[in-house]
Amino acid sequence: ILTEEVVRTKNFLDHLKEHYQDLAEVVKDPKIIQFNEFQENTYLEKFIELLSQDANISLTSSAGTPLFSDPG
Repeated sequence: ILTEEVVRTKNFLDHLKEHYQDLAEVVKDPKIIQFNEFQENTYLEKFIELLSQDANISLTSSAGTPLFSDPG
């Protein structure tokens, strides 16, 4: 899981696991990597490689769409 804020994402996952027991079985201990404008070039090639190997990667944003498409 790529995320802007690791702690907020962990808290969100804990909340989901608490309220959706089936999810707790599927998402036991995902790897969470901080991903923001400062790290994007560091990890980009690795993520492309993982995607080419059919890995599942998710991207979470605590700020909404600016992470995906900043109109400014």
